[in-house]
Amino acid sequence: MYAVVVRATLDPGRAEEGRAQLESEVIPFVKQVPGAISGYWMQAADGTNGLSVVLFQEEDQARKAAEMVPNVPRPEFVTLGDIEVREVVGSF
Repeated sequence: MYAVVVRATLDPGRAEEGRAQLESEVIPFVKQVPGAISGYWMQAADGTNGLSVVLFQEEDQARKAAEMVPNVPRPEFVTLGDIEVREVVGSF
């Protein structure tokens, strides 16, 4: 199993807007990405730093998805940081 890990920064005070965008657009889009098994989006307590982890069964599926991330439309108040593909080596 492989994970696409994405770090993002939201402008201060935009956390609620970011959540609404996540629920209405991002999650439904990611659910349709070939090979996506599950996804998790996390937010720092101050609402400005986000982290997402989307799991894929195959490495090539994860790499293709990671390549798509910078081209997915997003609000101007969201800035992408690192985008990584990592092998999942343990879970429970």
